[in-house]
Amino acid sequence: MAEQLIGYEVQDGVAVFTMDDPPANTYTHEMMLELDAAIVKARFDESVHVIVIRGAGEKFFSAGANIRMLQTSDPYFKYYFCLHANEALNRLEQTPKLVIAALNGDVDNHADLRVEHGLRIPGPITTDAKVIPALVSRRLADGLPVSEAFRRTVAEFEGSVAIGAMAADHPRHTRSSLALYGCPRSS
Repeated sequence: MAEQLIGYEVQDGVAVFTMDDPPANTYTHEMMLELDAAIVKARFDESVHVIVIRGAGEKFFSAGANIRMLQTSDPYFKYYFCLHANEALNRLEQTPKLVIAALNGDVDNHADLRVEHGLRIPGPITTDAKVIPALVSRRLADGLPVSEAFRRTVAEFEGSVAIGAMAADHPRHTRSSLALYGCPRSS
């Protein structure tokens, strides 16, 4: 059996997809098939409110498409590979769950927030920003709209953090949220 390229874990309303193809988590046809399956699995899981996509390892989220695969492929394969990759990413974009594709930052009060809210954090999320999907998920489960759940979560942070999130509350209405909290501005 081939190694799994997309890890899938669910805990406390958060589905974590981990791209795991060292050294740079480049995507291939096989990885896109697994990503597409994970998207569909999370869509049908009523307990999932938030999807977090992360890259395994310290260096890369993903360096993009696997160039070696593309260089050795014929035009027919390349066309259908690109078509499927676009379809999978469109499915992710249209998923009516909050999708967080980047977690980075230093949430100074993350330990306090974990205790205050009784959070259990999925193991693969290793940054201080790990409280973000857990808090947003709780607020979505309480019935708050996505934008308010996101806003209230960010309002509790101390430190600096950059968060990118995407939510589709209707198949044709995707909203993106960006929070730069406490980040110094460069001139």
